[in-house]
Amino acid sequence: MFMDLRKAVTDSLDRLIASEAVEKIIETQLQKTITTIVQDALSSYSEFGNQVKASVCNAMKISERIDLPEYNDTILKIIRRHVDAGVNNMLQRQVEQHMADLLVSPPAEIRVSELVEAFRKDLEERDDDCSCEAKKITFQLDLKDHLAGYWSLKLDKDRDAKYCDIQLSVDREGRIYWMSLNREDVDKRLFLGSPRGFERMLLQMKQCGTKLINDSDEAYIETSYGGHD
Repeated sequence: MFMDLRKAVTDSLDRLIASEAVEKIIETQLQKTITTIVQDALSSYSEFGNQVKASVCNAMKISERIDLPEYNDTILKIIRRHVDAGVNNMLQRQVEQHMADLLVSPPAEIRVSELVEAFRKDLEERDDDCSCEAKKITFQLDLKDHLAGYWSLKLDKDRDAKYCDIQLSVDREGRIYWMSLNREDVDKRLFLGSPRGFERMLLQMKQCGTKLINDSDEAYIETSYGGHD
């Protein structure tokens, strides 16, 4: 009876493997998992390969009691082929997008009023609040060292912010020599991840030496954003 049962299981598995049914099932189940893992791996430096291999081996191991170890290798080869193909395609798309973003040059110079306006627009684009009430940002200029040519700028999406998420220190040449984003010194951050929008613009400005011009005395600077009619 046991031999008949084992033969029945073996015959069934042979038919499944031959019909590529197992491969189709694996491909379907892996698609969403691969997408999520690859996107996270680029910014978090996760141990993707080791985790997938361990998970696959544990999840797909067939009982040794029916003495069919050869199917383990077949299934793992199918999984490896689909994982490799999916990972390579997604990595290529991600790298191409990151390179395109990095190759966008920041302006050679920008006025404070223009910088604040860019911050407001970035907040409005990401604002999903349906409220009709407009919000206000925090915008502060510290000119206590202005006679020496040094000054600083602070921005935050919350008008009541005590500690602004964006802080810039500017030298006498108008170059940003120190920057803090989300209360972290960008020069001390090990990984910057994949910055987008206004944050990416600031990092490019600092890296490329964009000149920041203080026109706060002569320009009206709007600090409201959001609000829907």
